[in-house]
Amino acid sequence: MLDVSWMTTIISEDKKHPRVTCFMDRSTCESIIEQDVDIDSNAQYAFPKKMASSGKKYSAGSTSEDANDGNLHKEETEECKLIDPSYQLKEAAPSTCNDIHALPFRFGPNKKYPTQYTSNHDTKYLTSGGFRAVWTINLYSDEIQDRAIMKTNRISRGWSPYYLDQNRRDVLIGEGAGSLYSRQPLHSNVLSIYQYCAFSSVVPFSSAGPLDEYMNQRHHDDNLLSAEEQYLLAMQAARGLYQAQLYRNGKATHVHADIKPPQFLLFDIPYQYKDTTIKIPPPVMQLNDFNRGKFLTQKKNNETCPFTMCNVHHKGSTYRAPEEYMDCAPQADTIDVFSLGGVFYYLLADGEKPWYHLRSYKEITGNILKGEKPRLPSLEEYSDYDEDIIAHVTKRSKHPAYLALKEIMLKCWAFEPEDRPSSFDVVQMLEKKWAGVFR
Repeated sequence: MLDVSWMTTIISEDKKHPRVTCFMDRSTCESIIEQDVDIDSNAQYAFPKKMASSGKKYSAGSTSEDANDGNLHKEETEECKLIDPSYQLKEAAPSTCNDIHALPFRFGPNKKYPTQYTSNHDTKYLTSGGFRAVWTINLYSDEIQDRAIMKTNRISRGWSPYYLDQNRRDVLIGEGAGSLYSRQPLHSNVLSIYQYCAFSSVVPFSSAGPLDEYMNQRHHDDNLLSAEEQYLLAMQAARGLYQAQLYRNGKATHVHADIKPPQFLLFDIPYQYKDTTIKIPPPVMQLNDFNRGKFLTQKKNNETCPFTMCNVHHKGSTYRAPEEYMDCAPQADTIDVFSLGGVFYYLLADGEKPWYHLRSYKEITGNILKGEKPRLPSLEEYSDYDEDIIAHVTKRSKHPAYLALKEIMLKCWAFEPEDRPSSFDVVQMLEKKWAGVFR
């Protein structure tokens, strides 16, 4: 099945470079991909720059940012079998490719092509990440919301069964843990999936942006979170992780493996939760991006098997568990819980990352491997704010919700994996503490 995104793979006659065909007008193609590819001067073709500069034939995993974690998806062994093959081996197709084929990939008609195909929908390139390109789609239909996001494979990654499997996994979690649009898409704290085909998928549009942008804006506006807002956002993050780990018989069957603030998307809808006194609750938040995920296996005695990730580069991340900084160390679903503690820290620290006060990444990872924990910002660090903000931060630091979240954060940061709570335990602790604060 060919990818139905805005490009398709074509192998040149000399077999040295894959080429991609752009389905838009030439000027649009060049403006979108000039940073990522070299444009063929005679046609609407594009060479990924990494491949064009090396002159080497592409092979799966050889030119990608995640090239060294090729064992990420080799789960089963003689001793350890997938916990729930009924979903873990599923083909993953919540809708047909025809749905994505119906979306527009051309902006005509224009003077040069007056009869070019037109559509009721509008597609616009948004950005590219390490793995994929992201597009916004304005949908003029009564069936789903007016705006959506389409994700496609990034040009410079090439095409391979490995990358196809990554997208399949991303869709499987969204399909299994998210809510279909027709069944309240914001009921779950996991981003749902509208459509899927090969390397492409369509998901809800995050109207309030990712968590890091939301926090930056609150900080910029001198509108720091209250203790209750911090707690309710943390609760949604924990619920999203628990849901995304897709428990079966009390055990997680999936690991996200990349929990951090940008992975949580917000919507312009207040989070309605029981027992709250907040007049304006924080927005609904959902976890997304599962393409680095890992399906878990277990032994015949129902014991979950550990897994390893070797030669993985974390690119400066300070959210990961100690064992993730140890090459090929045994890992489990509790790596996500440790990272969740970092998200709690981010909320408590008004958008500061763990270890923000240190500049040396080597020193940071050294501290993590020694079991040390980062400090939260001191009151003195808010001295540049006006008196109202300082009073707010001072009062917040003594609030029961703030203190409860800090306590649970420290439990997530247990150095030994077996000493950490599960994601289910974290949700239970948060629920119980919240009830204690407001009853």
